[in-house]
Amino acid sequence: MPTSRLPLWIARLALLGGLAATHALAQAPSPNPASTATPRCTQPLRVAFVDVDLGPYLPGQGDAFADPPGHFVNWVRREAARWGCAVTLSRLPPARLQTALAQGEADIGIGLAPTPEREKAWVFPRDAQQRIDARLSLFEAEVLLLARQDAVSQLGWNGRDFARPVTIGGAKGSAPLTLVQNRGWKAVPVMSTPQGLRMLRAGRFDLLVAPSVLVEPQALAAAPALVPLHPPLAVKTYYAPVSPALWKDNPALVRALWRGLCRTGREHAGHSTARCDAGAG
Repeated sequence: MPTSRLPLWIARLALLGGLAATHALAQAPSPNPASTATPRCTQPLRVAFVDVDLGPYLPGQGDAFADPPGHFVNWVRREAARWGCAVTLSRLPPARLQTALAQGEADIGIGLAPTPEREKAWVFPRDAQQRIDARLSLFEAEVLLLARQDAVSQLGWNGRDFARPVTIGGAKGSAPLTLVQNRGWKAVPVMSTPQGLRMLRAGRFDLLVAPSVLVEPQALAAAPALVPLHPPLAVKTYYAPVSPALWKDNPALVRALWRGLCRTGREHAGHSTARCDAGAG
């Protein structure tokens, strides 16, 4: 997969993947190969963001936006304006965002990783073989397992499992925490990665799971020092999924937004944008 990993020091970003889906959500339609239709915007674009602090990408917490509102808001405003779209913005708890996007109460989310539940409920870009098209992702990040440096030897991490039972904290509703739960390890939801770092230092759990873009080196250095285990738990790729309703009504606009947001995310990270135009969507 020709994507580039973001370094730890790039900035924060949300995470958030792995939201709990409700059983009532229907299978989302699969995008077909690219169309030649001209993008158009017929109504305001409803953009939903998570309600947690994502540093410079989405600062602040709760339903209000900070001033300035962060990279994510600037990116989507720029791409929407390119196609003549007005935008309305909202910040929602992860579970509420899941339902809003699935049921067409929101049109697009930014920086979200696919999970089996999300793939059923939302529309991600797909290639001609109906696989999620990584060429149109915004970025990818390692899923880190962080531990107190003085406890690493007791954990016995071999890249697949631990030498003893462990308890792992992680942001509530996030893809990294879902990975932990799916592996059968005991998971402890926390409100944010910064809170999780404090709780890990205080010995509230053995490890903290977090995407690399949320973890800055200086945040690990304070005593007691924290370190990432190697290898990382996984690598997650993040996208701008849309509602099934928007995909059905305006696939040309969706493809244009996917390519534009891909280019914006890649440019921000200092990477080539060539793959964004190659993506099928």
